[in-house]
Amino acid sequence: MAKSHLTPFDFYAQILEAFGVTAPFQRAQARRQFVILMRDLYQHQNKQPVIIIDEAQSLPKAPAE
Repeated sequence: MAKSHLTPFDFYAQILEAFGVTAPFQRAQARRQFVILMRDLYQHQNKQPVIIIDEAQSLPKAPAE
């Protein structure tokens, strides 16, 4: 089942948990932890992080800013 209705917090939390990191309770902190994780993978572990979103056509359109 596709999870096309994830909130931004859920998105960050699921990625963090996939890497064994417990997600903080607030979205801003989860995003910050996500950025730290991606930066660490790239800068210190010499890995290029890539996130593939399957079924992205099912995601709701973002509101225009």
